[in-house]
Amino acid sequence: MSIPLTLRPPTPRNEHPLTVGLLLVDRPGTISAAPSGPDDEAIARMLGPARVAASAAGADQSGLFIDLDLDPAELGAVTAPRRYLLDCAAADLAQALDLQTPAPLVLFVEPDATHGLADLAALVVAAGQSVGLVAGRSNEEIADFFAVLTHSMVGFVLRAADAEDVVRLLAATVASMRGDDVRAALAQPNLRGLLGLGDEAAATVREILLGIEVADPVGVAAELLARGLGAGL
Repeated sequence: MSIPLTLRPPTPRNEHPLTVGLLLVDRPGTISAAPSGPDDEAIARMLGPARVAASAAGADQSGLFIDLDLDPAELGAVTAPRRYLLDCAAADLAQALDLQTPAPLVLFVEPDATHGLADLAALVVAAGQSVGLVAGRSNEEIADFFAVLTHSMVGFVLRAADAEDVVRLLAATVASMRGDDVRAALAQPNLRGLLGLGDEAAATVREILLGIEVADPVGVAAELLARGLGAGL
């Protein structure tokens, strides 16, 4: 069953809620320079929660995405973050799903000869954990991934290379939730459709798309702003 996502006329380029807090950033900070120029505020509003290694995060992890770089038993008493992030091989997935953490996991699982992307996503979703998606998989693999994920409500985190990846996967997420053709959305993203999402529909998409990792959040935010997908007031 598809989820109704209401379209509206495109909003001015600095006022699109779909991208508010979308891009994860590192702490204490790997951004080479603060945004400068008239679009500072719109760019800054696209920069979202910090992504921090567990070994460096301290006890107050609230609102953060935490890279799980140590044994969960070593976490001690912490304020639960939004999610813990973990990369693992398909062969190690069962062990990863047995981990006990104060907040849900996002598992980036590398497919192998036996388990495809959608197969692994189904196992993660069945365990009630969130899924990590690395851009660059084929359109067919990504479409099958969304067929598993869209209505599970566990959410996913995207690891993208650039703004092009971000736009394609935003379009695919919306298409999947509307019951549209995900492969077509990936091949030819409907930017006007993204701009036409109402606030409520955008919020629904963001319940599924928890955040996006990119190497250069400020640069990607600037590119999204140039395409009209800014996040103003």
